[in-house]
This record gives sequence, structure tokens and C-alpha cells, in this order.
Amino acid sequence: MQTIKFQLQVFRILAVLQATFLFLGSLAVVQLLSV
Repeated sequence: MQTIKFQLQVFRILAVLQATFLFLGSLAVVQLLSV
């Protein structure tokens, strides 16, 4: 039971990291296009 909880936590962290990178990437693209 403990390992399943741990895997869900890792998956959630990875999803948050991916969303953060996508958000930062889109911001960078907008800045590049606006220059």
C-alpha cells in the first residue's frame, strides 16, 4: 500500500513539473515573438 501512495505522489510531482515547464516555455515564446 505504501509503494502505491509513493508512486502517486511521484506522478503528481512530475505532472506539476511538466505543467510548470510548459507554462515557462509558452512565456518564453511570447517574449521572443513580442521582441
